[in-house]
Amino acid sequence: MRLNHSALPAALGAFVVLASAAEQEPAPLDASAGFQAAEDPEALQGLLGRSDIAAAAPPSFRTRMRLTSSDRPEPAELEVWRADGRTLVRFLGAQQRGKYLLYADAALWLIAPGAKKPVKLPRSFRLQGSASLDDILGFRYSRDYSISRAEAGRDADGPVVRLHLVARKPGMQYPEVLYVVRPEAGRPVSVELRLKSGKLATSLEFVEWFPGARLQPRLFVLRDRLRGASTTRVEVLTFEERIVPKGLFDLASGAERRRLEDEAPETRP
Repeated sequence: MRLNHSALPAALGAFVVLASAAEQEPAPLDASAGFQAAEDPEALQGLLGRSDIAAAAPPSFRTRMRLTSSDRPEPAELEVWRADGRTLVRFLGAQQRGKYLLYADAALWLIAPGAKKPVKLPRSFRLQGSASLDDILGFRYSRDYSISRAEAGRDADGPVVRLHLVARKPGMQYPEVLYVVRPEAGRPVSVELRLKSGKLATSLEFVEWFPGARLQPRLFVLRDRLRGASTTRVEVLTFEERIVPKGLFDLASGAERRRLEDEAPETRP
């Protein structure tokens, strides 16, 4: 049995500096935002949890998306399967038929037609432009980060809360994060991801949301701040919560993956 949706409840965010917020000193959070955050850590943590897109994702799903980067003229369409902490990325372009990326057991593998065996890649491998899979599907901020401080501000659309996050464990790729949330909607606006040095590495801005669906973005934009602020536009085309065949994640056997290549989209299980 499967449930059909039209959005992906998973994604990252990164901070875009808003001029209206930059012109004034952040004000302390107060009850007008729905909680007295400065005095109530539990309320702040609750806001982070409610706005954590990756945490809201179902445990098993398939989604299709289009990535368009500023440094490549042709967009890339991907099909992403995820279950049990493992992820398979299928490239849908005609010239990339049979090419996959498998994320499993903290490792990333490239599976290509004609290759004798899978090739191990760094986890930060970019799918298109500035976008890695972690950038697209998101980090678990409410699980992996704690809130060091919070500020209230405004942008053109109303109040925002800026949550300054620090990694709970050493060795995280991004030890510091600025997570900007619209408190009334419980939706993230943007996120900044910083390296250990404090340098801004990646940012993401949520541009559109599917109507009537909280934490279901339709369009978001990634910016690579280390490489000239190149952008990658991510459009969520379809999303389906469903049981995923375990064979798709079998590194040794490609039988289940070959079924994807042989079947028409409308006949896939």
